[in-house]
Amino acid sequence: MITALLTLALGAGHVPAPAAIPSAIAQSDVRASVEMTSTHFAAQSFAPMTQWLVFENATNGLKVAQGLAPFSRLIYPIETGAAEGMTVKLVTQSPDGQLLFTGCLDATKLTGAPIFIQRTGESLTGWIPRHGGRSLTKAHFAAAPHVPVPLPSENKTRDKSRPIEKKKLPPI
Repeated sequence: MITALLTLALGAGHVPAPAAIPSAIAQSDVRASVEMTSTHFAAQSFAPMTQWLVFENATNGLKVAQGLAPFSRLIYPIETGAAEGMTVKLVTQSPDGQLLFTGCLDATKLTGAPIFIQRTGESLTGWIPRHGGRSLTKAHFAAAPHVPVPLPSENKTRDKSRPIEKKKLPPI
């Protein structure tokens, strides 16, 4: 009981409440919601299949995948500043079984309201509820970080054989 009181007194009790699908998308194929507060990360599955959350931090090379069981809720406590440089992606399946990925969600931009991820055929769209869920704002996913790969013609060692000169042929 003392631990619970200290936790509340220190402000670490800001656990996100379970998310309800907004009325504006209640009839669509919502797969999950993700939310971050100053002290917790929460994800909730609305799908009848296992999905995955992929956490990445390019600064320190962290890349972790966490399963999200059907209709489950996942809550992680976080330390102050832990969201800096962190991104999260949701991986789910299309109706024909192909893997679908959201873009990278910047963890520092997740604070505030949950983002609901809707499956529309072969793509995923994120929505932030407004006005009590009656309207939505589209969430913007960042593209996965691009790692440059040299083309096969780049960085070749130069051909050091004798160059062929253009000479006129003698008359015949």
